Amino acid sequence: MRMRLTRDVEQEDDGRRELTVEVYVHERRGGVAELQSAGAEWRVRWLRGTADLNRQGSGTATVRVTAPGLYRVRSVASARRARDAYVEVSDADGVLHATVLGVDDEVPRTTGLVLQSLEERFGITSARAERAAQRRDAADALADQLEAGCVHVVLPHVVLTVEGLEVPPLQAVSDKQLAYARAVRASAVHGFLSTVLARGAKLPRANVEE
Repeated sequence: MRMRLTRDVEQEDDGRRELTVEVYVHERRGGVAELQSAGAEWRVRWLRGTADLNRQGSGTATVRVTAPGLYRVRSVASARRARDAYVEVSDADGVLHATVLGVDDEVPRTTGLVLQSLEERFGITSARAERAAQRRDAADALADQLEAGCVHVVLPHVVLTVEGLEVPPLQAVSDKQLAYARAVRASAVHGFLSTVLARGAKLPRANVEE
């Protein structure tokens, strides 16, 4: 089977038992990548192929897909035009079949609707939400410790507690801003004390005692 990604996804049955994908490449950007879910992120493995490029690294590339899986076919026509097609390849009686799940036009700093649905399907969205919640809980715990006047610093083979800190209260116009300010302050204080104590641990014992 042959697949072309130019203006749209075009499939053609050429009688072969492998999937051949043709894409546009602009300044060496574009190609076919295998996607595997790994916790809260995608594990991306680009497939190698043959390319017919000019001196600027633009032209067409041909990539052969020989194993079932989820693939992203990225065609880059220019500096401002790029398109991602998501293809699920399955094996039936030794013959590969490609199912196009959808196409996203690449927009900077945004996630396409097709990719969003795939992230929900493979549990990446929920894993990211859980990781963000864990970070918020850890930041809240650290801020609570600091406002109570102590900070726990973990160094190799030892845990130190810095007590007696005087922490002024924070004021904010919203709960969200207050939570952000508490987390930033607690992280900054913890990072500063960790650096100071880590450097002090490397000094000779006499200097540390002084």
